[in-house]
This record gives sequence, structure tokens and C-alpha cells, in this order.
Amino acid sequence: PLLLPPSIVAWWVLVTRPHLSINPGDGGFWLADAVSRQFAANGRCFFPSFLVIGTATVAVPMTILLLVLLAVWVAKRWARAGVLLARGWIAVWLVAAAALVLTLGLRPDLVVEAEAPQVRKSGGSPVPRAGTVARYSHRRGWRLDDGDRVTVPLNVRGGSEVMLEGWLLGTAQKAAMLELEWDGQEAFLVPWSGAGKTESVGVSSPPGGGRHRLSITLHSSPYGAVVLDRLVVGGSAR
Repeated sequence: PLLLPPSIVAWWVLVTRPHLSINPGDGGFWLADAVSRQFAANGRCFFPSFLVIGTATVAVPMTILLLVLLAVWVAKRWARAGVLLARGWIAVWLVAAAALVLTLGLRPDLVVEAEAPQVRKSGGSPVPRAGTVARYSHRRGWRLDDGDRVTVPLNVRGGSEVMLEGWLLGTAQKAAMLELEWDGQEAFLVPWSGAGKTESVGVSSPPGGGRHRLSITLHSSPYGAVVLDRLVVGGSAR
């Protein structure tokens, strides 16, 4: 009974949405992406990816294995505990789901990829473009042309410094302007220029700790664009 809910979900997705059974190529997973969009947080860090190797690739399977071994040990040592686990499988999944949601809400962000599912896009396109074979093996990002915007949800500690990483294309390499806006407040402009290599641009500190939204809009001359790679949240701002 404990394995019934994930089995039903997996088969329901396979039958009703077969395209979700195919990995999108960027290392994501349909359930992680759905959780990220729903709670505006980085859900991929809790789902292992074997295309893009990260902490979750090792930590999540090991944690699940340890929990299963612990449950088996408890059930063998105390027969009543095993009976309670078998009867309370619904409660076990509800507690696990509640723990996931709570962790998503409290966990501070360290790195947020620009193409992540929780980032809201108003224009632009993925880099490399959709349909590219083995996208996970390429340098990935989200391209913004003049006037395009992304809104990035961030959960930060008070006084944290935020850095934006990416690279410029075309005429934007000579001069481009990023319009940044925290939580819908007054926008401010940050100039950016570069030769096409991955560079970092400092962003003003968010207005206090907690959950915020950073909107990024590109202003560039014709045939200029920027590819946003990721936002990195560091220690205290200087």
C-alpha cells in the first residue's frame, strides 16, 4: 500500500501525458518542474537527475534508501510499529508531502538557473533552442532580446548579495542596459557590456530577507541580446 500512490501517479502520467515520460533534455523531471512552478521555488534540488549531476543525484537516493532501511529495522524490532506503518501509509505520504512543501518554503536559494521552471518568462527563448539533442551537455540559459523580461522568485537571507551571470550577443556586447525591479518597486538600471564570455553583474541587495521577486528586462540596440545563465546568492553584501 505504501507504494500505491507513486505507482498510480506514474501510470496516470504515462497514459494521459506520454510526452512527460521523455526527459526534456535539460536534466529536469516533470514532477520537479510542476512543484517548482506551483510553489515558485527550486523543486529540482529534491529530485535526482542523472543527466545533470548535482547534490540530489547522490543525496536523494541515499536518503530514501536509509529511510527504507530504518523502516524495515523498526518494523522488525517492534511488530506494532510495522503494523502502524502498514495501516498509516496515507498519513506517511501526507507527512512526506507536507515536509517537502515546508522545506521548499523555508530553504534559502543559493543558485537559480534562468531557464528554471519557476522563473516566469515574458518573451525570450531557451539557449540552446528547444529540440537540440542533449541540451544538458551545452551551456544553457535564457535569451532576452530588447524588451523581453524574466521574473525570478528568490528566497534569501537578510543582507545577501545577488550576482547575475550570463553573456551578451551582437550589438549588446558594446552597450546594454538591464532594468531591474524588486517586488514591483521602483526600477533601476544597470549597464552591462562584454565580449561574449560568461560574466557577472552585481545586483543591488533585496529589500530584506525572505521571499522576493526580481524582474529583469533587457534594453538594447537592434540585433543585441543577452543570455541569462543564473543568479547566485552569496554572503553579506559589501
